[in-house]
Amino acid sequence: MSLQELQKWIQYHRWRVHKICDNLQEIDTLRFLQPLKGSFATLSHLVGHIVSAESIWLARMNNEPQKFPKYEYFENTQIASNTWKSVTEEFMHKLQNLTEQELSGSFSYSNSSGRIFENTYNDALMHIFDHSTYHIGQIAWLMRSIDIVPVSTNYIFYLREKQS
Repeated sequence: MSLQELQKWIQYHRWRVHKICDNLQEIDTLRFLQPLKGSFATLSHLVGHIVSAESIWLARMNNEPQKFPKYEYFENTQIASNTWKSVTEEFMHKLQNLTEQELSGSFSYSNSSGRIFENTYNDALMHIFDHSTYHIGQIAWLMRSIDIVPVSTNYIFYLREKQS
C-alpha cells in the first residue's frame, strides 16, 4: 500500500475514532463501568484495550519503551475519548513524517512475552486498522446491549460525509 493510500486510511480511522468518542459521551459512567459478559469486563476495558494496542504499536514504531498494558481501563468516557483521540493524532503525526521508503521498511520490537519480531510499517499499520475495526464492532454491539444506538463507522459513510 502506498503512503498516499495509507494516509487515506488513517484519515478514515481518525474520523471513526472521533465519531465513536462522541457516541461514547451518551453513556453515563455507571454503564461505562458496568460489568459485562464477554471478552472484556466492561466497555471501559474494551476501549482501554484498543487504545493500549494502538499506543503500544506506536511506541514500537517509534522505537520507544513499551508498557503492557498501558491503559487497562478508563474512569469515564471523557478520559477514554480524550486519550483515544490523542493516540490517533500521534499516528497522524507519525504517518505525516514517514516516507514511501520507510513505509516499506521494517522495524524490530518485542511482544509482551519479550519475543523479538520484525514487521514493515505498512503491515503493522494494516494490523492496527484491522484490530481496531474488529473491536469497534464489539463496541457497537455492547452499546446496543445497554440501549445506546451506536454510530455507523462504515467506510462508505465516511466517504459520504466527506462529500457533503
